Amino acid sequence: MDFKTFHIKTLGCKINQYETQAINELLQQQGKTPVPLEEAELVIFNSCAVTQRAISDLKKQIKGVLKHLSPSTQILVTGCAAQVLKEKISRWKGVQLVIPQEQKLSFFAQEKQPFSFPPINNYFRARAILKIQDGCSHRCTYCIVPLTRGKSRSRNPREILAELKRLVEAGFQEVILSGINLRQYGRDLTEVKNFWELILFLKQHFDFIKHKVRLRISSLEPKDLDQRALDVLGESPFICPHLHISLQSGSDKILKLMGRGHYKAEDLERFIEQIKTIWPVFGLGLDLLVGFPGEKEEDFLATYNLVKRLPLSYAHVFPYSPRPNTPAATFSQQLPPAIKKERAKKLRDLVEEKKQLFLHKLLKLPSLQVIKENEYSGTSEYYQQVFFSTSLSLANKKLIQVRPWQVQDNKLFVLPL
Repeated sequence: MDFKTFHIKTLGCKINQYETQAINELLQQQGKTPVPLEEAELVIFNSCAVTQRAISDLKKQIKGVLKHLSPSTQILVTGCAAQVLKEKISRWKGVQLVIPQEQKLSFFAQEKQPFSFPPINNYFRARAILKIQDGCSHRCTYCIVPLTRGKSRSRNPREILAELKRLVEAGFQEVILSGINLRQYGRDLTEVKNFWELILFLKQHFDFIKHKVRLRISSLEPKDLDQRALDVLGESPFICPHLHISLQSGSDKILKLMGRGHYKAEDLERFIEQIKTIWPVFGLGLDLLVGFPGEKEEDFLATYNLVKRLPLSYAHVFPYSPRPNTPAATFSQQLPPAIKKERAKKLRDLVEEKKQLFLHKLLKLPSLQVIKENEYSGTSEYYQQVFFSTSLSLANKKLIQVRPWQVQDNKLFVLPL
């Protein structure tokens, strides 16, 4: 494609955000220039396909930008939606080129062979994402990700260490270890065989305390939460006291139907009680899927009551949507949209109540460690957005100490110390 300027719009997960940064750096190395949308000769959509809503949002965004572009501007769609819906997307108005996910990075790098882990040197946000794993070799019955990203691949730990050092040199004080399924990290490696061994490897070769850098873990599976996890977290004070767990359901029956029968909801509760001895206060987030085929009222209540019992700070609640070429799309007992919508709302309302309780828990703490993201807000170690009582002129990306001040309009306001 012949272009000198470009603009990238990103939809979906943290890995997509990372890959957007990689594409940005690759194109700039080739002499291309990132510009505002209206000035771009090429507009790139880095897409998501995890839900039907993600596809609808993609189409809506493409339609929305057309009115701002010159007739000569080209639109390229890549990412997960492009992997599974290439022919359909290529027929959308305004789209000139569709590059599947498996070809995305090699296309922009002008490489013949596909690769998963292009190095980055900087990041476009205040907290840097570090991609350590891609793909998933497990086949949950509802999930399209194995079809869009392929089998699990792990990044070499020494490459991860080198990129961590580059990000720290670029001024980042929080780095988020991210992957599609961190539970599968290391299965295809010899030096480091699992995620917790990777943490120990990084700890051995990099002094997080000296460099005033904290690590955040993006997302874990309930099965990751074992005694080894407790041991590593307990001896790693540089890891943020925050867990995001891909739970999906509180009903063991539904978990089996989802192809996730390798754990039970009670396993998470047991671990949460154990980790309180290490982290008296911590952020806890969940991924929850409601309205799965065959989900009866008692199954939904199992999820609802579990959320009620847990010290939750937030959750991502998704109503089930059938994805193409997944087993669950063909299951009988598909639920009506109205029931899925009602259950999602009920659960989100409960999550909002839990969030308010968590904000008031933080209000009682003497201080918080916050990464400044802009003049008015930042993110605490507990993965809670906080708002500064007055605008701060300090540089973004910096770790600052603040004192909780008040909760107002569902927001936690803080004072600098």
